[in-house]
Amino acid sequence: MWHYKTQDALGLKDAFEFIAPYLAGQKQWAQGGLRDDEDSILCAFQMTVNAEKKYATPSLKAAVKKLNKDYPDALTRPWY
Repeated sequence: MWHYKTQDALGLKDAFEFIAPYLAGQKQWAQGGLRDDEDSILCAFQMTVNAEKKYATPSLKAAVKKLNKDYPDALTRPWY
């Protein structure tokens, strides 16, 4: 799953790389449709941490660092 690519060569890594600057606070999300409720943030945080462990890219490291700063207890809380 982590390395699967579609016929047009896109995969999960590309999706996480796209969203990482927004999660890191380096870009402002303007597309709409983004939920900022606590459950959505916890879900995004935990998925981003898993992606950072798998891909270890600088942009994902920056996103996890910012999320850790903003939500220090997020990884100890469940999300459903």
